[in-house]
Amino acid sequence: MWESTVVDKSGYTGEGGTRFLDPSCGSGTFLVQAINRAMKLAEGKKKLQPRELADHILTNIVGFDLNPLAVLASRTNYLIAFSRLIPAIRPITIPVYLCDSILAPSSSVEEGKFAFDNTIIFTTSKGDYVFPVFMREKSHIDKFTSMMDIALRGKVEPEKFEKQIKAEFHPSSEDAALLSDVYRRIKTLDDTGEDGIWARYIKNAFAPVYIGKFDFVVGNPPWIRWGYLSDEYRKRTLKLWHGYGLFSLKGHETRLGGGEKDFSMLFTYGCADNYLKDDGVLGFVITIEVFKSKGAGEGFRRFELPKIKDKDIPLKVLGMEDMVELKPFQAANKTSIFFLQKGKKTTYPVPIIEWKRKEGIGVVFRINPA
Repeated sequence: MWESTVVDKSGYTGEGGTRFLDPSCGSGTFLVQAINRAMKLAEGKKKLQPRELADHILTNIVGFDLNPLAVLASRTNYLIAFSRLIPAIRPITIPVYLCDSILAPSSSVEEGKFAFDNTIIFTTSKGDYVFPVFMREKSHIDKFTSMMDIALRGKVEPEKFEKQIKAEFHPSSEDAALLSDVYRRIKTLDDTGEDGIWARYIKNAFAPVYIGKFDFVVGNPPWIRWGYLSDEYRKRTLKLWHGYGLFSLKGHETRLGGGEKDFSMLFTYGCADNYLKDDGVLGFVITIEVFKSKGAGEGFRRFELPKIKDKDIPLKVLGMEDMVELKPFQAANKTSIFFLQKGKKTTYPVPIIEWKRKEGIGVVFRINPA
């Protein structure tokens, strides 16, 4: 399987203590590959007992996706791969979250970073919900959403819910008011039949805030042209594109089509920035246009994250593989895979492998260009 190749080339072995994220996990194929490696390594070295191995997997192999059906499929496949460890641990929460990897709740989304001040803003189709900053802790958001779910089912009035918040969290009066307002607004939706799963939705959406950073970020990000993104999503992500330097063209060049970016560019930079540890490795299946397009890919090929304390964070491209002629996907014929390391500068030439399909019999072999 080509997914296995990508995981292998990223360097992930399943070693205890290393963390693995697929930020656009789809049906969970990369997550299953990661779980299999962790299990195989533990069996070979016999260093981890079943409970330790189960804890390691559930803590360190994580998936995000914005599509509810994809999350359901991924959780199912994750559970199947994990199934023989089920007797070793209870309860089990599958760490695959329904959330937006790029537009996670943040107080500073304009800067493209989870830079928290006093509040966290969660933007939804029903408006912005403002949370106190202490809700970035997993235990707190878990507790709050559980309390809210129970209160909604019990038709608890906002005033009484605020008293429960104060008894549980001992917040400042301002923070208590913020949480009470979140509950009040969601209760209004619930009373008009528009709620359903808001508490669980918030709990999932906050995962990128508290989940931490990873040694390996591996997956197949969405390939969506800028023009095919919704007007609302373009508007909400525009400052991120500019913040990462991905809009390098101006005026007439953009209008002529030179600025038709692919969302995978923003996805790559956002994931490297927000989820990848220093010296961590990112491995993505991505359209080859980001490497070859004259105008649209120029900002992407800077391979630097914005300045932090007056210093850019370099991204070192470890290698790229051209799979255009191989055509691993029926629906996409511009496929490539590439790997980068955070905190090191790209040096040229970059190693490139070009995949060819052997004429007549379809056997795949590789050519290393001179």
